[in-house]
Amino acid sequence: MTRYLNICLVLLLLSHSIQAAEQINNEITLDETIVRVLENNPKLVINDYKARAIAERIKTAALRPADKIRVEMENLGGTGDRRYLQGVETTLSFARVLELGNKAEYRANVVRQESYVLQDNNDATRMDLIAEAASRFIEVIIDQQRLRFAEQAMELLHKAKASVEKRVDAALSPEAELHRIDIDLARLELEKEHAEHELEAAKVHLSSLWGLPIPDFTSARADLFQLEALQPFPAYANLLERNPDLVRLATRQRLASARLQLAQSARKPDIELSGGMRYLAEGDDMAFVLSATIPLGTAERAASSVREEELLGQIDPLEYEQKKLTLHATLFEIYQEIKHSRIAVETLQQRIIPTAQQALTSYEKLYYTGRYSLLELLESQRSLLQARFQLIEAAARFHRLRINLERLTGASILTGDLS
Repeated sequence: MTRYLNICLVLLLLSHSIQAAEQINNEITLDETIVRVLENNPKLVINDYKARAIAERIKTAALRPADKIRVEMENLGGTGDRRYLQGVETTLSFARVLELGNKAEYRANVVRQESYVLQDNNDATRMDLIAEAASRFIEVIIDQQRLRFAEQAMELLHKAKASVEKRVDAALSPEAELHRIDIDLARLELEKEHAEHELEAAKVHLSSLWGLPIPDFTSARADLFQLEALQPFPAYANLLERNPDLVRLATRQRLASARLQLAQSARKPDIELSGGMRYLAEGDDMAFVLSATIPLGTAERAASSVREEELLGQIDPLEYEQKKLTLHATLFEIYQEIKHSRIAVETLQQRIIPTAQQALTSYEKLYYTGRYSLLELLESQRSLLQARFQLIEAAARFHRLRINLERLTGASILTGDLS
């Protein structure tokens, strides 16, 4: 029995170890991030309910006016021969309104176009959420890289401290240089601690997009320094028609046209017809009744509404053209900044950082011989670390701008597909 319990205990410990290992390696990718957001973000659930509600409105708008059953009683009591119910006349009739001018069809079309506007809003919301998810994901990657570089900076400083300790032990340097190193180490520890809590905050900020207050991942997986290739500027400019704001304005133009058609249909009057039977109590007789109601002056009454819709319909095309020009200028500015960020990354990677690394290696080798001072060694380290952090910022700026570019053009943030 004891042996069996020991085996169970070992298996239980192994299972916990496996779960812990899985938790440690629980990475998330950009694709997984966006899938989670699209499946669980509350905004999209709300938009789904709105879409279903407007679908019911379309059904209601397509209905013709309700039929009516009327019951009328005349001469119901009075004096003389009209006392009691002796002279009552009771009429039972059925009434229907005949809409002229295809009003039901135009009403349904207006609501249908409103549903398209809602759909455009939903698409814009979805695109905004994807862009926001990508931005927050990149912030996690950036903070991870900053923490990694902070740890590398501490390693460099510990290496420098070891050299200083050798020189102090050999009475080649004053002990004050060790204090200088310890001060720099304390500052780096503060920077590392700041990078750690910034990373944790970025992870919480990201997981909140799919409704989790506590992240269910330990790290994000992506190469911050892998920069996607850029297409020529005209390739992006041609995609501006897919911009969510422009798509929405184009749909609003169709909605304005539908409202104008509905207003024009009001020029034709609706005819109300009714027919039924009348019972004459005095002679115990029955008679048929028929009536028609035709309103007058409908064309004149509709004229103001038609003119109003015509004037309002002139607004959206002008806003569309103005918005397109503004977006084109913004797109060009972003495109130029992306190109600059790419050049900055390449210059730092290919020229500045390798040169700074070579300089630091030389300072480290010759510091112990006394050819360089500690101040020169630390300055060489700072130059390398500064270049590395500049590399992070340049790469981060590239990705942030790329997300803005794809949001403007409606291109895929996942694949960068321009087709």
